[in-house]
Amino acid sequence: KIRCKIADGEDLRLNLSGMCIAQKPEGEVLEFAARVREEETKSIVIKNTASEDWHIKPVIHSDMWRGPENFLVQANAQAEYPVTYKPFLMTKEGAKHESTIFFPLPNGSGMLYQVAGEAAAPVSSGTVKITATAKARHVEMLDVSNWLNRPQRFHCAVEVEHSDDPQAKLTGAEFIDVAGLATRDYKLAFHSYREGQTRAKVTFTNPETKEYLFYEVEVTATSPEDQGTLVLECPVRQKAEDRILIQNPLDEDVVFSVSCEDHQVMCSEEVVAKARGMAHVDVAFRPILPVESEAKLSITSEQLGSYPYLLRLKGVPAGAEGRMTFVVPLGGKETQSFRFQHYASEKADYKCSFSGSGQNGFLCDASVTAHPAGQEGNQAEVEVTFEPTQIGETFRDTLVVTSPVGGEYVCPVVGRCVPPKPQGPILLSGDSGSLSFKNVLAQETKFTFSVDNPSFTVKPEETIAAKKAVQVKIGYKKTEGHPGTGKLIVGCAETPSTWVYYLKSSK
Repeated sequence: KIRCKIADGEDLRLNLSGMCIAQKPEGEVLEFAARVREEETKSIVIKNTASEDWHIKPVIHSDMWRGPENFLVQANAQAEYPVTYKPFLMTKEGAKHESTIFFPLPNGSGMLYQVAGEAAAPVSSGTVKITATAKARHVEMLDVSNWLNRPQRFHCAVEVEHSDDPQAKLTGAEFIDVAGLATRDYKLAFHSYREGQTRAKVTFTNPETKEYLFYEVEVTATSPEDQGTLVLECPVRQKAEDRILIQNPLDEDVVFSVSCEDHQVMCSEEVVAKARGMAHVDVAFRPILPVESEAKLSITSEQLGSYPYLLRLKGVPAGAEGRMTFVVPLGGKETQSFRFQHYASEKADYKCSFSGSGQNGFLCDASVTAHPAGQEGNQAEVEVTFEPTQIGETFRDTLVVTSPVGGEYVCPVVGRCVPPKPQGPILLSGDSGSLSFKNVLAQETKFTFSVDNPSFTVKPEETIAAKKAVQVKIGYKKTEGHPGTGKLIVGCAETPSTWVYYLKSSK
């Protein structure tokens, strides 16, 4: 209320009222369209019809838009004012962000412009390509950026769109807090059992505003690394064993096939792991030849892929295969069989010999053939003969049976020569007879022959070549007072022992 004084009259009171009306915008609404957190820039043309420059400080009524704080329009000219739309909230379907920009002019008037913008859903923050090893945990870091100047908490969701391995998993923390206008690393873990491709979408959403960002993830799972190393070492033809435990994480039984590239490694061809259980894979190594090598063992199933293992294999030379012992009288011989197991899966021809000088009375087959064998091997044998040439000594040697296919077998042989045992009776038919006598010594030797009954006659001596036999003729003529029996005694200077043969006449 305003009081109005009137000269020579009464004062009057005036009631004044005013109303502010919205300024009419200039031209049409300036339309913008951008994806949330992306930008679009357009210009507003301002014309200065005055004779002085305009220094304008525009007022933007929304933080979705921005422009220069100071704007110069020269006298009698025009200038473009750049306006950038960068929405941080998506618009709903059919809705828009709306605001105005006011340009206050030096003459007290102003210009008002309307702006409107549509904010579409964000595009992917990027495609993350990962190469990971099957059966090994891989961690990848994803950048999570907060576009606001205040802290935000994001809920993390992983959506697997495709995977060659149904058991493949991408996991991470359920929530992540990011300070205003900051970026944090999010740990995304990947694990698969099988090789192949996995595609997924990882989304970080503000539960309050529903604003989100997301990554597309492409994972290539390569062949798994060795799941372990087994060291198997033993002498050739012996067996070294170990066991592998395989976990079945599934709710169904899993059948595993087992194979190894080395034929000297033995394992079950197939094992079954019960649901949420374990399978035991027994592995054995039986080397045929001395060897030091590596081999791959593969345990594979359709559901869980391959479990490779590295085998470090070593076969060392074997010791002696027992011992053969002979006790033979001088002039006699004994034959025994050396039996051994042939394990090679192919036929083998073994050479047989002695490692000594060969002058100790041992003899053997020159070779023996063994047929292809299975896992438990085939038995083969070599005949060994001991025919000594001296008394009272212990003869030692080593039998060596060897083949490039089946390996080497060694067996110590020990022989002892005892004095000759009496033999006979030698039956003489009529007036004469004979017997075969062999020089078992290693050199030509002169032997003497004598009888203890004058009714029997024999030549007194004979020289016999080494290892040769001769027929010794014996005559008989009955002598009064002597029986029809007697002894033939054979001796030589090389040995104190004698050979005794009992004689008997048929007359």
